[in-house]
Amino acid sequence: EDPNWDGLEDTRLRILLAMKHKDEAYLLAQKVLDRNPDFAPLQDIKNSSDFHLWQKKNSTKNQV
Repeated sequence: EDPNWDGLEDTRLRILLAMKHKDEAYLLAQKVLDRNPDFAPLQDIKNSSDFHLWQKKNSTKNQV
């Protein structure tokens, strides 16, 4: 995906969070952060304990 879309993805995932769609929002955040770990607008999510818990819970799902 094009890193130029990261700003739009940030908006999209925040809407998803507001709608209580955490799994979908955090999956999108993970994709953006995998591509661009220093993306400034997502640092609050990257550093949140809730996101860290989601990552732990979902790390085994993403492994084959």
